[in-house]
Amino acid sequence: MQIPSPTVPSPGPTTPKHPGSTNEQQLGFPPMNSWALAAVAAAIARSMWIRRHTWQVSTRQAMNIAILLIATGLMLCAPPLHPLDVHLQHLIGVGHVRDYAGHLCFLCAAAATTFAVASRLVPDDQVWRFMRRIEAPNALAGPLMLICMLASPVLKRPSQDPDFFAVHCDAWLRMYWTVYASAAAYQMFCLTMLLLVLRTDPRSRRTANLFLVATITGICVLTARTTATFLGFAAPWLSIALVAPPILVVLAAAGSWRRRIHDMRGQHTDGDSDEGQLPNELSAW
Repeated sequence: MQIPSPTVPSPGPTTPKHPGSTNEQQLGFPPMNSWALAAVAAAIARSMWIRRHTWQVSTRQAMNIAILLIATGLMLCAPPLHPLDVHLQHLIGVGHVRDYAGHLCFLCAAAATTFAVASRLVPDDQVWRFMRRIEAPNALAGPLMLICMLASPVLKRPSQDPDFFAVHCDAWLRMYWTVYASAAAYQMFCLTMLLLVLRTDPRSRRTANLFLVATITGICVLTARTTATFLGFAAPWLSIALVAPPILVVLAAAGSWRRRIHDMRGQHTDGDSDEGQLPNELSAW
């Protein structure tokens, strides 16, 4: 008598899961990859090479510092640097600490850019009083973001998605993104108001328009990310959209200084110069 062998039920189809994003719907877009980072790095390197002589002038160093902060923030938030985050999580116990540091760099870059524009429009004796109102949200947002990150149980899991935009958001991370987006949007809104005044000068309009597009795009990306956290969507495609504002900023800064050099050599380009005729302004960013 032959005894039938027991049948093992075949496992059902399984769906791949992204670590740290099990409860959110994934939108089918690729995260920021190495090609996007290489494009940003090339644009930043080109801009800094064009503006290399501006380090000798104190009034033009704020924009250079903003570009370097943008570069540092993008590198820290890049998914290819996830192995660094793994080591930091072993030491601290919380994941995506590098993203927190990158977000702080973005907030400081926004403040530095605002200072560069305000120096051209605000009287010298009122610039620092104006900047204190701009930088106050940063002083409050930094500690609040850190508290939210340390309190989030999602970031304490051993396996995390390399892209912070794709990580499942609990209540603490929703608060994190809300605080970060609010502080950044406030600074970008103030910067937009200054740029609208600056663009009234025809010779500064081209640069001001590029910065306006960059700030408005940044506000839209942050708004979309904050909204996605409350709607339950993990939106890794936003990390690609985040690349557009930095590229516009560095291209505008490089073009601004290049036109200034042409003006000093007497080679005006269609009358569009970055040296405007507004009171108390600097000659270039």
